[in-house]
Amino acid sequence: MVSADRRGLRAALARVVAVPGPWPPAQRRRGQAVLGLASGLAAVAVPSAVLVALLLPDPVVNVALIVAALPAYMFLRRLVADAKVTAAAWLLIGFFLVVPAVESTVLGEARASIFFPVVGVVIAGAVLRPRGVMLAVGLSFAVVLGLPGTVGVASTYTGTEVVGYLTLSLMLAGAAATASAVVADLGFAAADDARRQATTLADELRAANASLEERVHRRTDELSAALQRERRLSNALAELTVHDPLTGLYNRRHLDDELIRLFAYALRSGDPLSAAVIDLDDFKSVNDHYSHVTGDDVLRAAANVLAANTRTSDVLVRMGGEEFALLMPGTTTSDAVKVCERMRVDLASHDWDVLQPGLRVTASFGVATSTGLVTGAALLRTADERMFDAKRQGKNRVVEVSVA
Repeated sequence: MVSADRRGLRAALARVVAVPGPWPPAQRRRGQAVLGLASGLAAVAVPSAVLVALLLPDPVVNVALIVAALPAYMFLRRLVADAKVTAAAWLLIGFFLVVPAVESTVLGEARASIFFPVVGVVIAGAVLRPRGVMLAVGLSFAVVLGLPGTVGVASTYTGTEVVGYLTLSLMLAGAAATASAVVADLGFAAADDARRQATTLADELRAANASLEERVHRRTDELSAALQRERRLSNALAELTVHDPLTGLYNRRHLDDELIRLFAYALRSGDPLSAAVIDLDDFKSVNDHYSHVTGDDVLRAAANVLAANTRTSDVLVRMGGEEFALLMPGTTTSDAVKVCERMRVDLASHDWDVLQPGLRVTASFGVATSTGLVTGAALLRTADERMFDAKRQGKNRVVEVSVA
């Protein structure tokens, strides 16, 4: 319960001296000093003035001062809220300089009224700059001299007392200025420490961000390189799955996929699709007589001769062993026969002596066209049958068929 009451009191005091607005630290502290002094003095002065008003035979003046202090206090808060701290300080100082003058004028001699100018001097020392402090001391001294019963009018106050008052005012102003400077220095030191800590944290955060960005970039580069390697490996794997490693031509798997696609297109478009099955003649004797190494060289050389006579739209594959197949989209039977005849002649006339002296290689060709057929498999089977016809007819020849 006690701690809750203390928290409530601190919150109330914080609201009293709260300075709105994004001000510089020094100006904010000056505003808080003005509001704090005004609030504290008002808290003491109001009940005191009420008590005096009840005891004195003529309370009119005190009541009027109390009534006047309330709008002055509200106007002072308005000035502080508008960042006019100096004007607010002078309003507060002026109020404490006017009070003794009004009381002395209405009530006559009021020796105790010199307390109010001293309060004004203390406020000046705590809030104003040195030039303003000196002006406030001069004004308070002029008020004291102008009061009834002072040395300026009668001899109630001696010169020593006036000098003592002036000395005391200067001492109080200096003490207030010193205390304000110490508080400001402490505040600035705390602000500098907070600023240094904030700067250090900001530098650490920037360094951490830079390190994180570097790691992210490095990791991104690593991932990008890994993806590129994976893409290359995937492409290489895809190439291996559809290419014959010995000749570099497409393999039977690719032939099956392309045969379905091209035959379906031929059915839709009405364009012919021709196929040729090619088998090297007496290839087993090459392996037996010259070795399998020479046989591999023959297969590679034959693949190059065949590929030299194809178009980019044609699909040339090694079906296995010494057998090849050729798909020719948009090609009639007669045109396909011409292509195969060029291949046959080029194979027979190729300089095979570079591989083995006396080596001769020929091939038998079977050609078929898609017209009248319903599947790609039927097309390839028909061409294969014509290839065997070429073998039976003496090899090294082209045999074609066109299904009507």
